[in-house]
Amino acid sequence: GHHASSKTKGIFIVLVPSTDPTKPSRLFIDTQGIGENDKHDNTILHLVYSVSNVIIYNFKGKFDGHKERLTQTFTILNKFRGFLNQMLE
Repeated sequence: GHHASSKTKGIFIVLVPSTDPTKPSRLFIDTQGIGENDKHDNTILHLVYSVSNVIIYNFKGKFDGHKERLTQTFTILNKFRGFLNQMLE
């Protein structure tokens, strides 16, 4: 059958420089799955969310099991991002 196993431990970062000087370089960040190391989950999420324009969340099973946790997490992260933006102004 089909199964998924985590390959990323911690954070894996790749910088892809732009070949066009008028366009920005891209930074790709791959992280370990949420719940694989609860000790660092919030730190990793805060870091990634703080520097990202787009977040893609992979999960196993039905989304319903992840919906509440993601809603709570991103509510907190939105407040954190607002706090960061205020500090940088």
